[in-house]
Amino acid sequence: MLITCKNCNTIFSIDQSKLTSNNQKVKCSVCSNVWIVSQKNEEINLNKNTKKNLSNNFLKTILVLGFLIIVVILGISQKNILSAQLPFIKKIYISLGFNVGPNINALEIVNLKTNYHNNYLRIYGEIKNNTSLKSHASLILIKIYDSKNNLLKEIKVRPDNKFIEPKNNINFFYQSDFKGPNKIKIKVQLSSDLVF
Repeated sequence: MLITCKNCNTIFSIDQSKLTSNNQKVKCSVCSNVWIVSQKNEEINLNKNTKKNLSNNFLKTILVLGFLIIVVILGISQKNILSAQLPFIKKIYISLGFNVGPNINALEIVNLKTNYHNNYLRIYGEIKNNTSLKSHASLILIKIYDSKNNLLKEIKVRPDNKFIEPKNNINFFYQSDFKGPNKIKIKVQLSSDLVF
């Protein structure tokens, strides 16, 4: 039979045949606590302790599962921010089938300059990160139209870096021979594509 000292929680195994009466005094060899042991009470106490331990273990399991669910939800919903802060995580997200990309709402094109002269086109500027967190850089999508808004050419341009530090800018640059009409319209925008 197992008994537990109520003072120090030490568990002892005693031989039931050594109990001379229904209620017998025992002394803990660890802390010298004295208490009364009865087979019926001890079984009841063990059952109460077992139920209490099961209840505590169940509660701990629920809390751990709840915490893990929250971590997974945040990990998925904030994957772009997390993968920019910890680039090695990007491979994990991609291997799990998640798209990882820049937060277009937090970026903007600034200091944009275009020059088209004698069939030579030059476009350059900067991508600005408006957040206080590191961000993935975005590809730049350049669309060239004629005067009637017909799309003549579409180009994706890589910026100088894969990431943009908080509240910083990175450069992009494109130049090419372009044989087209004398008057063209140029639209420059951020692409949701990730720079690799």
